[in-house]
Amino acid sequence: MFTKKEHLILSFLLILSAATALKLLHIDYMVNYSPEPYKSFCNINAEFNCDLVASSEYSSLWGVPIAFFGLSGDLLLLLFLFVGNKLASVRAALPTLYFLTFLFKTIGCLTLAAISFFFISSHCVLCMLYWLLTLVGFIFLGRIQSRTGFEVTRLFKTSVEALWSTKWFTLLCLIIFVSSSLYTRHFLYKCGCKLRDPQSLQCHNYELTTNTPFLGTAAAKLEIFTYTDFECPWCSRAHLAIAALVNKYEKQVRLIRRDFPLDVQCNPSLSRPFHVLACQAAYFARCAGKQGKYWEYHNELYQAQRALSPETFLNIAKLLNLDLEEIESCVRSPEIHAAVSADIQEAIDYGIQATPTFRIFGELFTGALTEESLNDYLKHYPAITATTLQRAFRSNFDKNIQIVDIRKKADFERDHIPGAVWISAQSLERTLRNLQPEKPVLLYDQDGTQSLAAYDLLIRNGFDSVHILKGGYQTWPLQ
Repeated sequence: MFTKKEHLILSFLLILSAATALKLLHIDYMVNYSPEPYKSFCNINAEFNCDLVASSEYSSLWGVPIAFFGLSGDLLLLLFLFVGNKLASVRAALPTLYFLTFLFKTIGCLTLAAISFFFISSHCVLCMLYWLLTLVGFIFLGRIQSRTGFEVTRLFKTSVEALWSTKWFTLLCLIIFVSSSLYTRHFLYKCGCKLRDPQSLQCHNYELTTNTPFLGTAAAKLEIFTYTDFECPWCSRAHLAIAALVNKYEKQVRLIRRDFPLDVQCNPSLSRPFHVLACQAAYFARCAGKQGKYWEYHNELYQAQRALSPETFLNIAKLLNLDLEEIESCVRSPEIHAAVSADIQEAIDYGIQATPTFRIFGELFTGALTEESLNDYLKHYPAITATTLQRAFRSNFDKNIQIVDIRKKADFERDHIPGAVWISAQSLERTLRNLQPEKPVLLYDQDGTQSLAAYDLLIRNGFDSVHILKGGYQTWPLQ
């Protein structure tokens, strides 16, 4: 059992750890979810920068900031320490239980430290403080545990018996931990939605300004375009598979859905009737998106695929409690027809003739996109998002990065990233001597069609850190 002094020392370490985790959680929120510009006190330079670490894909797990797990875990450990010290059946086992807990906690911290040093270009001073406190706690508890030994079987048996003797309280702590994590995930998701779209339709994965349905976050580094038809039986199966992949790689991949109805009514590439209701289905789904229920309508269309009719479109709208007058007016609007026509023309321009077809940059995958192909792109073509870049500018990261705009010169002159230089993709090879291979390079391309070749060119010429940023989410006005 703990002596009074040991109990106080452990409580103090847990309080310090919880306070550190709370500050890290605050930084994570301000960096990722606050609309206001923010610079933390530990944003020191490009190498030691808590803000850049917080904006990385490794700062959260299952949509919940790592700092939240640290904070809630430390608070629950404090609570259990106080309650367990009052119970005779648990008091003697507390040193062993906390030694094992801190052992796993230390392993977790060492894993995060390895990720920080090997995968993130910047380091977080507050994270290091948290890891240090955890290590100090582990060593402190190890010295206490040395009084009774480190026999593995006995360690686990003693801990399990202690938890079982307080099973209802342990269960309560577990429920608190899980429910608070789920609430935090939901709350931050809503914050992120409202940050990206003040009208909050982004929360429904539908961009109102461009009438574009999507899955995944706007901050994802790789975009997959899918061209589908609501009357295509393979499209519904392919959607389930690709949606699962997007969910698995939620911070890295963004799926953008394009309509390619095989219907002569709106698709000029067809010469005879085929899917005679596909255009109408596309119009109704887009209009459901304007009311915040695109994907719900999308899923219902696939469910009713074999029985599609004009009445079906309205029945689904009623089922989803949509405004029927608004949706009937919307499906006749030139805006919606133009959005679908733009998707069709894009597909034709890329040489797409069948559904479903997936596109990553200029490469087409007909029928299915495998996880192996997706991983190849994630591995070889890293990208910096607009949001990440803006955070980097707050951290003076722009002094260490070379931004090369390879769009058309007219696009560059209209608006570009501050500090960018314009070099056409065609003349990039001739001007490599103007770039410094030891500094990271950011290639800015409007749609990704030219950046792959430019990326490969730089890598072949000894540039180790090359990133791609595609335009489209937001622009930077000339200063």
